[in-house]
Amino acid sequence: MSLLRNQFQGEQLVAVTFDVANHADFGATDAGELKTGTYGLGFYVPDNAIITHAWYDVLTTFTTAGADAGTLALQANAADDLVAALAVSDASNIWDAGLHSTKIPFGAQSTYLQTDLTSATPSSDDFALAASDGTGGPSSNDEADTLFKVVGAVQNNYRLLSEGEAPNFIKMTESRELKAVLGTQDFTAGKLNLFVRYVVSG
Repeated sequence: MSLLRNQFQGEQLVAVTFDVANHADFGATDAGELKTGTYGLGFYVPDNAIITHAWYDVLTTFTTAGADAGTLALQANAADDLVAALAVSDASNIWDAGLHSTKIPFGAQSTYLQTDLTSATPSSDDFALAASDGTGGPSSNDEADTLFKVVGAVQNNYRLLSEGEAPNFIKMTESRELKAVLGTQDFTAGKLNLFVRYVVSG
């Protein structure tokens, strides 16, 4: 765990690691597995802190004991507030190696950008001004719905910022530890770095 601080604005950035294979409890019950449960990540976000941005970098793709049906969630102040529980096998691949967004600061819209675009991405032809069927738009209802969600996400967050409203920030109601929550199946592998930026109010 590491902590960086902007001395001028009071903004802090914390980085914590969740590493299945190197966790102290890995193999404690069943060889080669980390049991389902809630695991602290070693950093407590202070009371009255406002989390303004959070993202994570999966360094090793997560796997679970059977067909990757195990779920993983990330939380700060309440259950599922950073990343809602989702199976490793889900088509969105949010637990695969690479950089991924959380709900902060874009709330549910981040799900549209991260999940829906993976499962129902319109093809380049769908964005053509003159589609082959003459409609000039997406070729299926699912693709049209995805497109509208993405546009809506961008427009909504632009409105929030332009009107001076706070996007989907989290204000801590007490000092709480950042946590990873494993569900459904034991985990056999996976490693991520979680980055959380916050300021303390009051």
